[in-house]
Amino acid sequence: MAAVIRLQDLTTNTVTSAATVVQRLAESADVGNYSRVAMQVRVAVAASSDLDLYLEHAAVLDEDAFIRVDASLIDLTTSGNQYVALGDLLRFCRWRLESAATDDATFTIDLVCREY
Repeated sequence: MAAVIRLQDLTTNTVTSAATVVQRLAESADVGNYSRVAMQVRVAVAASSDLDLYLEHAAVLDEDAFIRVDASLIDLTTSGNQYVALGDLLRFCRWRLESAATDDATFTIDLVCREY
């Protein structure tokens, strides 16, 4: 059995100089029932400079518990569709943006979660 989870609706997200933007805890996705997770990111408006998207995961819904999933790196300077197979994650996941300069991008994130 599979499920599709919309982790981020089509929205413009802005990162200010040398900063990080993190999805709110309340918007984190619970993927604890699934053994395989894949991510599709659709970038409608690409960033003009270095802007990276990562997923973070945690066993509990606590700000200090989230760990970066290194295999989830998406470069938001390229528009179009990007796909990453992530495998087994901890229970909760959310996105994180990192940039060395002020920039923004408009994107959607969908997770496909499978039980087997």
